[in-house]
Amino acid sequence: MKRMAEIIREYGPFPGIEEVHGVSFDGRQVWFASGERLNALDPDSGELVGALEIPADAGTAFDG
Repeated sequence: MKRMAEIIREYGPFPGIEEVHGVSFDGRQVWFASGERLNALDPDSGELVGALEIPADAGTAFDG
């Protein structure tokens, strides 16, 4: 069955983050790659709650 996705919430903009290179959800936080960091976002509050200072200029993946 094909159907269009429904956008229910948007986040950002975030200071110092110009592009998002990939997004994953681990069941608790939304993680997104933004160049030099992998950022953790609390989906309930929309606040950044952490970051890992690593090259993050490609997609993200989470396998459970």
